[in-house]
Amino acid sequence: MKTLFHILIFVGFCFAKLLLPINNPEIEILDIKGKNREYFISRGSDLKYEIEGPKLVVLNSRRPIPKRYNEKVNIEFSIHLEGSEKVSHKGSYDLTNLVHSKKHPAHAYTESGQIYINIPTGSHVLNIRSQKDPVLFRLTTKKKPKRKKTDSVLSTNCGELIITTGKKFKEYSIIQSQNAGIFNLNDEKLLWLYIRGIHNNDELKPITLNYTPPQADFQKIIFYSEPSSITSAEGIENKIGKLRTFPIPLSDGFNELIIENLSDMDVLIHGGFVPKSE
Repeated sequence: MKTLFHILIFVGFCFAKLLLPINNPEIEILDIKGKNREYFISRGSDLKYEIEGPKLVVLNSRRPIPKRYNEKVNIEFSIHLEGSEKVSHKGSYDLTNLVHSKKHPAHAYTESGQIYINIPTGSHVLNIRSQKDPVLFRLTTKKKPKRKKTDSVLSTNCGELIITTGKKFKEYSIIQSQNAGIFNLNDEKLLWLYIRGIHNNDELKPITLNYTPPQADFQKIIFYSEPSSITSAEGIENKIGKLRTFPIPLSDGFNELIIENLSDMDVLIHGGFVPKSE
């Protein structure tokens, strides 16, 4: 039963459906481990996607480079959900020998950079744009596992606040802008994050987080937060954002999770483990 539970979680989380841009950009077909994958090219121009939320999408990016190149490759691009601020991304990636293009056989390609984007409820337009060099993008939907009720897990190095929503009270850790929170782990396999932004106005604002267990690569997640009319926090006059959630599959052998807040706003976070027995 435990094995079946884990299989259902990760199959559901990994299921993907390709999203197509609405502005008919250039297509590149890449052979990745013997399977063809469609990518769309930005050469300093927008890739525009119409997305009906709420929806979790995953943005994969690769950059082509001449095969004689053998150093890390920089990738820069922006993510813009219309009605909110742009989010800039900069990364440095190794080349891989597992990706090929029949159209451009003289090119090598970087390993895939992956960003999770939580699209809020409603109809939205998402724009992806490379800064200058051509970058290949592939946007897919992801199915999150069903959220379960969990006990609260707080950061070990950040301050705590009591959040009131209606008649309900909950403790959250506050991770200030450009700071990191540390969460102790146990032997469970999934950690739900419960996230709220702290707003100084009524605008839809991006929350950008990196998370990593020790000795692993960072994973970037983008949420879009809007103020809640029924939620408040002790000692904070600013508005508290509506609840956003995200599941993190955990790796064996690590005892802590680091979450970096790359946003311009402070965020409130608590976690909850899904027990193995469920």
